[in-house]
Amino acid sequence: MSAIERPLPPLNADERITLESWLEFHRATLSMKCEGLNDEQAAAASVPPSDFTLTGLVQHMAEVERNWFCRVLAREQALPIYAPQADPSAPDGGFQLAEGATLHDALTTWHAEIARAREHCADRALTCPTPPNSCDSTEQPCLHPDGSRDA
Repeated sequence: MSAIERPLPPLNADERITLESWLEFHRATLSMKCEGLNDEQAAAASVPPSDFTLTGLVQHMAEVERNWFCRVLAREQALPIYAPQADPSAPDGGFQLAEGATLHDALTTWHAEIARAREHCADRALTCPTPPNSCDSTEQPCLHPDGSRDA
């Protein structure tokens, strides 16, 4: 049994609760998949020859949170986390592991980005206006937890 709580989203709720609940459900799912793994296990390629790893996915999700909630929604000039020299308008990175990367560090960074995302959304209505050249509403980041940019 997992120590991570992952309640099922309500099936009959208002739009905001539904969107936030599903986003939290998916966040908790990734956390549960990482629970109990050591750094070596989390850095192992899932299906060789692919170099896709759980640590890389967690790093990527930190980049996704930063992109949608800080850059797009809040219009902050936030550099990429795992490749600061990368173009912030390029596809979200983070999949590649730097030497010495740990699951613990990736999870800590991801959780910090989640906290920032929650702060950015807390006082905004789902349909609040956003600055020009950003997403149409607060709901846009919730609808694209995979980081896709088809706004």
